[in-house]
Amino acid sequence: MNNFGNRLRTLRLEKGLNGIELGKKFNFSKSTISSWENETREPSHEILITLANYFEVSLDYLLGISDNRINEPVVVSNDKKDIKGFTVALIDRLLSEGIIEDKDNIPQEVIAAIVASLKLDLNNKKN
Repeated sequence: MNNFGNRLRTLRLEKGLNGIELGKKFNFSKSTISSWENETREPSHEILITLANYFEVSLDYLLGISDNRINEPVVVSNDKKDIKGFTVALIDRLLSEGIIEDKDNIPQEVIAAIVASLKLDLNNKKN
């Protein structure tokens, strides 16, 4: 089985992205992406979830634990980092599906509505 760094590199290349382009999607430097791919650094759990959602693969697949790519979006808690990561992944998915055209020009009201919806959904699941 592949390790995380190899999986990340493969998934990045499958999307036709270089390290700079992937980094820009998540506000990371090329060197950060490179350090993950070379396994000199590890991303946080929140970032792993965001990457798995972005690439539409399971966490087990991304981490090299399994060869099963099947993904079900993961939201860990009502923590602001989790909601932010899931929002970024959702926006990227909407971009890739052509539902929105320009990530940099999404009105703040739309982003706020997405976050509010996620918070409401998470609160409903807790109760």
